[in-house]
Amino acid sequence: MRVHFGCAETSPGVWITRFNDPTFRTPSHWDELRQLSLQHNKVLVLGIFDWSNYSHSVVTHIIDNREYFETHGIGLAAFCACSASQVALLCPDFLSHYLRAKTEPLMFVLERGSLKKARFGPMDSSSILKWVLSDSTADH
Repeated sequence: MRVHFGCAETSPGVWITRFNDPTFRTPSHWDELRQLSLQHNKVLVLGIFDWSNYSHSVVTHIIDNREYFETHGIGLAAFCACSASQVALLCPDFLSHYLRAKTEPLMFVLERGSLKKARFGPMDSSSILKWVLSDSTADH
């Protein structure tokens, strides 16, 4: 099955993401995301653009390899990376990283309700998994 997702603005600066696959959770505010992070060892959160072939490719690769993430207790979440106000609602600690982003996808890892690390830019799914599992806070 081809994975489809889309972003829609529900009110000024507030976006939702919809998937045709249940692999990714799509929280819209910090309390939801924090609760998700308490249910997993770690949560990988992707900031995606529905118009981007690269975002679609990364999401598809992760979904195709979801068992590797599940095996390691990694939850998966995604959000529309279209607005700073959405990022502020979703994860205020990530906002400063978001404002410096120059490439996609935007990624961050949460552990037990706290931002652990963030990065931006191309990375294949196996490298993403290694990055998430690494204790290093470096972006590569």
